[in-house]
Amino acid sequence: MRLAVPFDAARLETKGESVPVVEGVRRAIAGTVGAQGNPLLTGTAQFSTSPAGSLMYVPGPASPMGESHDLALVDRAGVVERLNLPGAAYSHTRISPDGTWLAFGIDDGKEANVYVYRLKGGMSAQRVTFGGRNRFPIWTADSRRIVFQSDRNGDRGIYWEPVEGGAADRLTTAEEGTTHVPESWAPGGDHLLYTIGKDARITLWDLSVRDRTSTRFDEVSSPNMIGSSFSPDGKWVAFSADNTVYVQSFPPGAAKYQMPGAPGAHHPFWSRDGRELFYEPTINQLSVVQVQLQPGVTFGKPVALPSGIFGSTNPAFARNRDIDVDGKRFITPVTASGSGSDLSGEIHVVLNWFEELKARVPTK
Repeated sequence: MRLAVPFDAARLETKGESVPVVEGVRRAIAGTVGAQGNPLLTGTAQFSTSPAGSLMYVPGPASPMGESHDLALVDRAGVVERLNLPGAAYSHTRISPDGTWLAFGIDDGKEANVYVYRLKGGMSAQRVTFGGRNRFPIWTADSRRIVFQSDRNGDRGIYWEPVEGGAADRLTTAEEGTTHVPESWAPGGDHLLYTIGKDARITLWDLSVRDRTSTRFDEVSSPNMIGSSFSPDGKWVAFSADNTVYVQSFPPGAAKYQMPGAPGAHHPFWSRDGRELFYEPTINQLSVVQVQLQPGVTFGKPVALPSGIFGSTNPAFARNRDIDVDGKRFITPVTASGSGSDLSGEIHVVLNWFEELKARVPTK
């Protein structure tokens, strides 16, 4: 018996012989990101063989880049409404504070650019960035500018650009061997939280846009993406470090609280009214917890939203979803139309694989 035998047309040459290669096996991702802000791929593919000669593997591309998805609005019950956009390698989706625009990146591993799309009456996406690789878009508080990372001038610093058209201006310059990633803009001020990645370690920084000076945000550090997020009143910051979610006062120093009972939690972000905190307790799962910010921070009981709907985000990647202004729906990449079920939860099995190898590969 044989299920899903995926032999590639490409061949490996070994001692003069042509050997069939298994295609469509997902590669493992390290738990950290490199200094350039990319997830570190390991040399390990996600497969295993049994002593009896069967093969099992997790399907997917060899690279996490380039996977095609649809963008959709998904409500808390898991009802999906796909946007009128073609399938693409969407990343880092963000809704503007006024609810008018959607910003996102498309990164296929070769090119990376930022696009915007009108959520009401939008017919097509508008490309915002030109030149270099441009990633990690976020919005300014007035919804008038996009902030993003770009290597257009040789370093991976941060720029901002008017959404309605205009030149991009530099906000930060990244030193050699480091990368800057914008994360959250203060709702009522001129502060930008961003990270600096160096030697597989990431630290959190606060940029005062008015005078272009940066200071370290406390001693926050993590091997994974920190994913900081300002609360709607600008007085608190949620972030993850070492697989734990924290809420800390802004400016830092006054108070810091750890969200209880969520080991492995990452990618926190707030509801628009500041009463809820969303986070990913594990891959392919989104949960929400009630939060009270006065007089001190207290957390309610976590509630899991429908699993398998909100995509899959490894802690080594930046957050890839956001909530709309009314707090009822999320923007998120979903499995592309016509592609069947989400392969992230499947394991393919090939029975008697060793026998097939013997039949295909000449032996001496």
